[in-house]
Amino acid sequence: MKKLFTNTNTRYTPGYRKKPGLKEQVSPFFNIAQHLEALAVCSSWISYLYAHIFYTDMLNKEFALANLTEEAYVLHIGCGAYPCTALYLAQKGCRVDACDCSVKAVDKAQALVVREGHSSKITLFPENGLFVDCSVYDAVWVSLNICPKEKIIIQALNRLKPGGKLIYRNNPLWLEKAFFKSSQVNVEDKCPFKITKAVSRMGAESVVVENNYYRSGRCCG
Repeated sequence: MKKLFTNTNTRYTPGYRKKPGLKEQVSPFFNIAQHLEALAVCSSWISYLYAHIFYTDMLNKEFALANLTEEAYVLHIGCGAYPCTALYLAQKGCRVDACDCSVKAVDKAQALVVREGHSSKITLFPENGLFVDCSVYDAVWVSLNICPKEKIIIQALNRLKPGGKLIYRNNPLWLEKAFFKSSQVNVEDKCPFKITKAVSRMGAESVVVENNYYRSGRCCG
């Protein structure tokens, strides 16, 4: 299917798949994250605090574990209205494709990317992460609150190219216990690839999976 490009570096696919309904949401914190991102987009000082509290330490650890080369080609699934991960990776020199199920979120993210001066490094497009071809990327970042999270992670792992990395996040256990719900994803028993982990100061767990095999292909189910 032919892809359409706009001069604002936002990509739209004619047959893009919309996000699942609320009943299908994996994370109990999806709506909370959306509200926080909406506030961050509207205010520069709120965006600074939001990034500093929730993302800076986590991203520093993820980037160190991923050990990407300069000009790495990266995909971020679930960028949201405030694409903090995509902005961070662009600042590190990466070329970033970022997608989200919500067209409104992508439009807001695009405006922020332009305002921050990173439109030459970041391309945004609306799409369900299940339908994105991950095989062309050096690394794939999967956001904390996406749906269906485990399916997207497994599918990305099955398409990861040799030497490619997948980075995903689990909520802090203390937070999930407080809400009596869980959205943890564990691929260690399903995946033969190299796995390393880091925990941010807020308690979120980052999992970095590297395809250290000589070829891509189905690795887990």
